[in-house]
Formats: sequence, structure tokens, C-alpha cells
Amino acid sequence: MKTKSRYRNVPRTEESVDWCSSASFILLCSFFGFGLFMHGFMFEMEYLLSGGFIFALGAFLLLFRGPIAISFWLLLALTVCYASVSIIAVNRQSALEVTWRVSLSLPLILAASRMTTDHFRTFLRLLVYSCSAFVCVGLLLNQFREGRFEGLLEYANAWGILLLAVLSLAAMFYAAESKYHYLFISFTLSIGIGLTGSRIVLVLMIFFVFFQTILSGKHKFITYLRLMGACVAGMSCAFTYSISIWAFIGTVMLSSALLVYAHRAGRKTVIAGIPICLIGLFVFLSSIPASHLSTRVGHLSNHASEWTSRLGYYRDALRLIHISPWYGNGGGSWSVLEYKWQTAAYAIRFLHNHWLETWIETGIIGLLIYLAIAGYFLVRGAALWYYADKEERTWLAGLMTSQICLLAHSTFDFTFSYPLLFGLWVVLGTGLTVKSVRMNKNSHRFSRLIQGGGAIGFTVVAVICTILAFSEAYYHQAEQLATKEQDPKEILSLLKSSSQLTPYPAKQHEMVARLLLNHFQKEGNKSDLVRAKTEVNQAIVLNPQDIHTLFLQNQILFASGEKQQAADNLRILAGQYRFRAEIRSELKRMDTIKLILNGYPISVDQPSVLRNGEVLVPIRSVGELLGIKTDWNAVTRTVNGIKGKTHLSVKVGDSGAIVNGTHVPLDSPIEMIGGNVMVPLRFLGETFGVSVSWNAVDSTAKITVN
Repeated sequence: MKTKSRYRNVPRTEESVDWCSSASFILLCSFFGFGLFMHGFMFEMEYLLSGGFIFALGAFLLLFRGPIAISFWLLLALTVCYASVSIIAVNRQSALEVTWRVSLSLPLILAASRMTTDHFRTFLRLLVYSCSAFVCVGLLLNQFREGRFEGLLEYANAWGILLLAVLSLAAMFYAAESKYHYLFISFTLSIGIGLTGSRIVLVLMIFFVFFQTILSGKHKFITYLRLMGACVAGMSCAFTYSISIWAFIGTVMLSSALLVYAHRAGRKTVIAGIPICLIGLFVFLSSIPASHLSTRVGHLSNHASEWTSRLGYYRDALRLIHISPWYGNGGGSWSVLEYKWQTAAYAIRFLHNHWLETWIETGIIGLLIYLAIAGYFLVRGAALWYYADKEERTWLAGLMTSQICLLAHSTFDFTFSYPLLFGLWVVLGTGLTVKSVRMNKNSHRFSRLIQGGGAIGFTVVAVICTILAFSEAYYHQAEQLATKEQDPKEILSLLKSSSQLTPYPAKQHEMVARLLLNHFQKEGNKSDLVRAKTEVNQAIVLNPQDIHTLFLQNQILFASGEKQQAADNLRILAGQYRFRAEIRSELKRMDTIKLILNGYPISVDQPSVLRNGEVLVPIRSVGELLGIKTDWNAVTRTVNGIKGKTHLSVKVGDSGAIVNGTHVPLDSPIEMIGGNVMVPLRFLGETFGVSVSWNAVDSTAKITVN
């Protein structure tokens, strides 16, 4: 028996098609099913763990002879670009992790290109049903933060664009099949989009309605008017949610009744009803009390604080690109380099613009490859749409609109930093552009060799991803124990296991150093400090420009007694990282030396300073407290001190002092600061029989007078 391909008749072996298409269907359902429950694979442990399973299924797919889409080779080139740049990356550990994140979509493209039409559309239906169900579940579980609906992805903007992409698919199914439950699904998804409060998504939602209507053709005009009514009704319900739960339920029930009527109504009724609905929405929004959502939507302008902040990020990113415009700085480099190049105080892990972030990470080469992928999807999709018949255009319009919305949103947010959303984009693009699927037994030997090698490569990647996932799991467990202040030995053991499973354990070394420093400050064990210094140096070798690691290194130096070196290093860092407040705070702490006399803190005319490991104090203020009579000679710039039978004479700028007529060398010369003569405290104590002790951890000098 023979079966049909997706868009035209191509002979294929039925058994091969069934097995391969079923495996592809399982792969896509597994990826998106797990992704929805794992924050969209946003975190390293999640996408590495899933990557092992997805690549293993991808290797199984390559055992069947079949097509490999052009987008697969383009994404493979982008992955190779990320892997190559990781060798010279500013943070090799992050660069390697980003490489795995990008490569995760390779098996997805393979699966999308080998699915039958029925399997592909069934997968899209499941995605539509799942997301609409999760909107309802999210409302029941109150998945909100700061008044915005975050859903399973725990980020309102990402959840909003996912719902919009799925809304476009639901509209496609409604236009193609005219089943009224898709109208209610569109209504539910619109509620979720409205509750996210994402202004960019709301703008794209308006675009999606008109764009998809135009692409689908005049014969679907009334269908899309009904869908427009569903979207308007959903937005109305979203705005009533912040008023009261009863107002929300009442609006949902009224909207549902209107949708049932709209589905059955004739052409004239629908055309007349939509303007009335829009006017009613405007009047309704004008009359309801102000809420977080209405205020946020009401400030939709290019002067909004959020948009102004992002323009600042983009300007800083363009300055950063000049460092290495051709080859980039490796994956994850923005989160390291942003602190040095920022022109305002902010700390964001992602740039909120995938185009610029790709340029920063992979240079112009990677950016051109990414442009080629996006361009191929758009141009190929447009060509297929141009030659398709009316019914086929409805399907193509839905896929194109969904994919364009995802791509457009990635220009203003870190959409594609979520492997789930990037994966959805490439799956829709591949499903849009693949025209024929050939599974011929007489495949060329070279093609079979490529697929065999690809299967082996996918298997190796699956194993590596699994190993790295275990490394991340150990690290995550250590982080949890550290926050609970558990036994350091257990945490160190976990971090050691994590380090052994990754080639670049920079963050593991940093966490060990931080843990040992904290333990030293509590217990005072100097061996912890020695090991902490070794660990932080190893972290800096792997990640030499990370401000957090450099800051930690100087904290360890300070605790070790190398205060001058630590302070000098921090002053350099403060000049390079102008907006890092913690550097200035630490410098202030280092420069503030506390004096304790017989258990009581004392204040002096001039704050004490540290020079060459010696605490310098104003001799007049401290001398008075110690019972030393001092006399200042402005001509010779000399201070004379007398207590009992001990006579002391020091001169500003000298590296020695005269004690009872004998010259005594000093480790630090006498200084004049703020009109006060500063002398080493330890020397002063030894000269006049006073006990002095120094605590390097909290910068405290204790003076004991018998």
C-alpha cells in the first residue's frame, strides 16, 4: 500500500512511514509536554535532562531513511558556531550550556519533517487543548505574581506569547474545520493573554487577527470576525478578573452565550455585531475601576518605563558588540559583560532581544546563520502560500502567523531563551516549509551514511547531556542545602561530584570558595581560607571577567589579611564597573577600621587607615586616650610624645621614630592625613606598653590598657 505525503503524492513504504511518524509524534509530544511542566526548559538542569531523552529519540528517528529539512542543516551550522566560539568564550561553562540549549531543537526539526499530515495536525491540536486547559488550571491555582498571570512558565511575557502562538493555531483549526469548540478555546486563550498584561503581546494580538484574516482569504472573512469577537470577549473577561471573581464569572457566562449565538448567526448579524462589541468594550473599560492590568495597558506607549529601559539595554549591547563583532564572546556572555558596559544600574540575565544577543554571543557569522533560518522560513512559507489552494492557505496562514508572532516577540524579549518557545518556532517553520517526505528504499548510500553518522552523533550528545544534567542536579542540591545552612561537608561533597561531571566547573569552584569563606568567618579555621583562595583562583581561570567571582576573590584576600591588595583591587573594579553598588559598599567597609579600647569603641579625629598591613591612627587623639602628652612642631613637622619615662619623637614622611634617643625603624612611614599625624598603632602600643590586637575579618583593632 502507498500513502500520501503532506502536500503532494509521493510513494512511501507504509510501515516505514507509520513507525517514523509515530516516533516523531512521540518526540514532539514528549518535548512540549515536559517543557510545559518544567518552566519551558529555562534552567540548565531541565533542558539538559530532557535533552538526553530527546536526542535519544532523535537517534532512533535517524535509523529510518527519510528527508532532512534544510532548516536542520542551518540550525546545525548555528550550533557548530556556538560550539566553536565556546573555545574563546568569556565564560566557557555558560557557552557550553547555551550550545546544548540551541542544539536541543535539532531533533525537533527532524521529527517535524518526518511526520505525516495527520500526526502533525494531531500534535498541534494537543498543544492547543493543553494550553487552553492550563489557562483554566492557572486561574484556579492563582498563578499570578505582581498582578500578572505567569502560568506554567513563571514569566508573564513568555506565557503570553506562547498563548498567542497557540491562539493563532486554534484560529486556524476553527477556520479550517468550523467546530465551535475552537471558538471557546480561542476565547479561553484570549483571557489568559489579557491577564498576562504583556503590552507587546497585546499589540501582536491585534496584528495576528488582521494578518491571519488576510492570508486565509475572503471566503474566511466571517469566520475570523467570529474569532475577533471571541478575542474581544476574552479581553473583557480579563479586565473584570481584577474587579471581583463574581464579575469575572458573570462576564464569562455572558460572553459564552454570545459566542454560541455568534457561531450560529448569519453573515449580516456577525458584521453588525463586531463593531457593537468593540464599542461596548471601550465603554466597559472606561467605566470599570482602575486596576494593575488596565493601568499597564493604558500606558502602552514608547515612553513606558519598560520600553525606555530596554532601549538602554540595546544601546549598551551595541557598544559591547564592538569588542568582537565577527566571532562574538560565546554563549551567556551578556550576563558577564553587561556590568562593565552598562550606562545605568540594572542586572538582567538576558538581553530582551534575540538578534542582538546572538550577535554578541556568536558574532556576525552566527547572526547571519540565524537570519538565514528566519529568512528561509518566511520566504519558503510565502512561496508555498502563493501556490496553495484556498483550503491549504488556511492551514499555512495559521502556521505562518504563529511563527511570525514568536519571531517578532523575540525582538523585544528573551522569548527564544526558552527552549520550549524556540523549539515551537522551528517546529512550526519546518512544518510550514516541508513540502514532501520521501522514504525510498533505494536511498543513496551517501545519504544513509550521513543518517547513520547522525544517529551515532545524537547518541553521543544524549549521553553527554545526561552526564551534564547530573552535574547540574548535584549543584542545584548543593545550592538548596547552602540556603538551609546545612553541614558544609555534605555540600562540598555534592559540589565535588558536580565538578567531576563537567569540563568547566567555574560556578562550582566559586560556590566552594564562598562556602569556605563563610565557614571561616564563623569558625576561624585558617585552612578554610587557604582552600577558598585556591578555589576562587580556579574559578577565575575559567571565568576571568565575572564580576561576582572577582568580588569574591577580594573578599577572601581581605579576610586573609591582604587588606591593602584587596582594597586596591576593588578600587580598580569600582572604576571598571561603575554601577555595582556592592563594590563601593565593600570598599567603605574595608576602609572603616574600628578601634576598641578596653572593650569600648572609641572615636578619633581622623579615621584609621591600613598601610602595608599596619593600622595607622592619629597620634594626638589616640595619645590623649592612652595618657600620652603630645606636642606638634609645625616648623620641623615633628610630633613629640611623653608618658612617664618614655619619650617619643616622629616626623612626617620618616620611616622611623626616635624612642628615648634611639632610632626605631617602622614598617609604614609617618603620614599626614586631614591635618592629623598618623602613626602605626602596633608601634605606639609597643612603645608605651599597651596591648594591641588586630582582627582582619571585621577590621577591628583592640587596645588593652592595664
